[in-house]
Amino acid sequence: MAMRKRTIAILALAVMLVAVAMVALTLTPPSDQIIAQTSEQEQIDQLWKDGEGTNLFGPFNYSDGMATGKFIEFNYSVDDGAMTDVRMNTTNGSVPVISSLSVAGLSSAMPNVTGPLFRVDGNNASLFVHNNPTGLIAVPSSSPGMEIDISFADGAEIERSSGTQVMGFNISVNGVELWLGVSNANVDMDGERLLITFDDVGAMIMLQRPMFESVGAAEESEIVNAIGNGLIGSEVWVLGRDNGYVNEVAVLNSVDTNITAAEPGLVTLEASASFQGGSIIVVNVDKETIDPNATRTVTVNDEEAENADIATVLSSASSGNASSSFAMLDGVLTTKFLVYVPDLSNVSTITIENT
Repeated sequence: MAMRKRTIAILALAVMLVAVAMVALTLTPPSDQIIAQTSEQEQIDQLWKDGEGTNLFGPFNYSDGMATGKFIEFNYSVDDGAMTDVRMNTTNGSVPVISSLSVAGLSSAMPNVTGPLFRVDGNNASLFVHNNPTGLIAVPSSSPGMEIDISFADGAEIERSSGTQVMGFNISVNGVELWLGVSNANVDMDGERLLITFDDVGAMIMLQRPMFESVGAAEESEIVNAIGNGLIGSEVWVLGRDNGYVNEVAVLNSVDTNITAAEPGLVTLEASASFQGGSIIVVNVDKETIDPNATRTVTVNDEEAENADIATVLSSASSGNASSSFAMLDGVLTTKFLVYVPDLSNVSTITIENT
């Protein structure tokens, strides 16, 4: 178990490609939660807007090569597969962070935009952009020699990050703090530009330490480092109502997660992986679904998980502890649960509820 963790720490982002799809998205509530087909899309659209209003996630609007969302917006060129004028939202409004981000192999590939996910699939690479508080941008590579060329906005400060086993960079630009991690690649840095060239199958992931719903700078840094070290397998955002629910799922290190139900007082999900051992799943739940003023419990495969602090949960994942545990981090409108599942070789069921 510990050996597997050490291996994932070395290959953290490359392991993302073991999953069938790097990023998964549940687009609609289960059919039995929406009564009339004619009203289903209206209710789903309203739920997406509710998520945006609670700073959880929200739908992209895409038209004439421009994707706009509450947390991230950019222009996209089908001709050359490049994102330009990438802006991210902060408490001070939307600010420019990336001048251009181009991925070799995406030219002439049409984007697929549904809910909070912008996705482009090319011959040798894919591009995923999430409209959530992290502004997550992910690029898996399926061939050696593929390149990603990123030019950050004027005044960006870039430095190699420490504390993670994968190659990582901390980027500060216009008040936005980004972390970029890359596996199985060489990176040339020239001022505000990074040229990433893959020498094997690998991946790049870039995210903002979120300004919205932040649980604290220290905790956010711990979570980012845990992603870079392969301890966090996936992150989900869940919004539930009496008339249905929507959610977004990002696979970070090869853990597939599926939300099976969400309603006031209860969230259930299933998680599995292709590797032997455990991982942490981060679950962001709005406070209309899980009430922070009530007792909150987490069970894994019908056994109650230990309520612990974040350091204990991270340590459990690092050492391959045989017992499940979870940490709760309260934000203004949402609660972040870090749930350690000790064995994901078979499907594990996680339940978060008010009791």
